[in-house]
Amino acid sequence: MIGSERGSVLLRILIVILSVGVVLSVLIPQLKEKRESEDTALCREQMTALARAQDEHREISGTYADNLDSLRVFLPEGADFVCPTDGRNYRITAVDSTTYTIGCPNEHGIVITGSNSWE
Repeated sequence: MIGSERGSVLLRILIVILSVGVVLSVLIPQLKEKRESEDTALCREQMTALARAQDEHREISGTYADNLDSLRVFLPEGADFVCPTDGRNYRITAVDSTTYTIGCPNEHGIVITGSNSWE
């Protein structure tokens, strides 16, 4: 009888471990997807803020900025304007005094002279 009791306990432990594994295999992808969605939303908010800063820069200087340092004056203090997914810098290009682009290195979108690709 003692051997069958040990086998029963072992079987119960295995069932619990397998149950936890199944639950985790369902939850982990959902959590990852939620985080990616939050990163995309934050990234797009930051690109929109950069676009507003570009407009303010143009009002003062007559041209669009081609780098983040030129826009910092128009951005919230202490904010780090990089893609939240991996911390890479946005691609900021000023073509001339009438056109600029702000692109995410992780393909979350692009802003072309105030028009967002995700809307």
